[in-house]
Amino acid sequence: MLNIKEVIKSVNATISKNSNKYYSSVVVRGTSKPNYNNGINQPKICSLNHGQCKQFYIKSAEKDIWESTCPFGFTVSKKSFNTASNYGRISIFSLVDFLKLNDIETRLSGLPRKQKPLKQDIIKELNSFNFDRESHVNNKNYVHGLLETLLIGRVGLTIQSISHQFFTPLQGAMSDVKNIENSIDVVESSQRLSTNFRALNKLATEIQLILSVSEELNYNMLRRVTVHNMVSEIFELLQASANEKHVRLVQSYNHGAKSVDAIPAQLNIVLSNIISNAVKYSYNGTNENMLEVKVDYKTTDDHLIIKVINEGCKITEEEIEDRLIFNLTYRGDYSGDRQRPGSGSGLYISEQIVKSHGGSIDVKSSFCGGLVQCGTDRYRNVFYINWPIIVEE
Repeated sequence: MLNIKEVIKSVNATISKNSNKYYSSVVVRGTSKPNYNNGINQPKICSLNHGQCKQFYIKSAEKDIWESTCPFGFTVSKKSFNTASNYGRISIFSLVDFLKLNDIETRLSGLPRKQKPLKQDIIKELNSFNFDRESHVNNKNYVHGLLETLLIGRVGLTIQSISHQFFTPLQGAMSDVKNIENSIDVVESSQRLSTNFRALNKLATEIQLILSVSEELNYNMLRRVTVHNMVSEIFELLQASANEKHVRLVQSYNHGAKSVDAIPAQLNIVLSNIISNAVKYSYNGTNENMLEVKVDYKTTDDHLIIKVINEGCKITEEEIEDRLIFNLTYRGDYSGDRQRPGSGSGLYISEQIVKSHGGSIDVKSSFCGGLVQCGTDRYRNVFYINWPIIVEE
């Protein structure tokens, strides 16, 4: 699956290829101004860090769709796209038209001393421009379409991967219904059917969240949720998987409030994703030495901190500091070391839910045993879910 860096690289390659005719730039969060054509054949005035240009681009910062004429005559068009990653929104800036101004020399009068020798070359280049607006608008639309297609492709591949996960609980549910109809193992089949329905509902909600264009929380759906009860239910669903790996599921009933405001289905997704990941990526214990997946709690004045702890594969410093593990479709550097399946969507969805409730997720990964040189290193991974006790509008 394409990650965001690859998406940006692909779009930039197209922009550079057409740099002899058109002017576009991919701008990510934290970039102050566009670097048209990645600096290749960029208009000389755009290469300068001119004060008027900086002020001009600041005006576009909060706008997703924007078009305006810059101080030196270029009509600048901007469109932003949601990346569903820690990159936030990516913007495409394009020069789509040009109007020759009579006072360019005056506007360039305040150039710093080191840039003054460039003044006549800049004026000469500006006087030589002859834009075909229709052609430049068509190129702008092409670049927009390319970026949008690649971003939609990422989401589509993720949904496709999640959809494949429907098969097991759906097949199980159909088998359970048939057993109940034929009065075979009715009690056990009814229990399994309930479990399979919960799994299907969770997957359906995840797809709905990925497709949702609104990141606003629906406050009318908030309820008071007792977190440790929800965790106990999740433990029941994961018990068989944990037993296979000789992993003990442990919940610490330490003091403090464990009830929070939340949309119940969404909090369940967060806890299910992170706890099931802790089981999935835990190393195997033995009958004599079982490992643990532990959920612990701590309260501050206004937050409940839910800690999910396991001993498993390493999460690198880069993955934590750059929050790569929370990108849509991203799978950790060490996540595939034992052919574990996954769509790379769980942590992305979980973080979006936590953030929409006014909380945050932090991660720590520290070496706790084994021999690194032998490839048997084991890491203690802790996910800190900082959830507000009361969610206020």
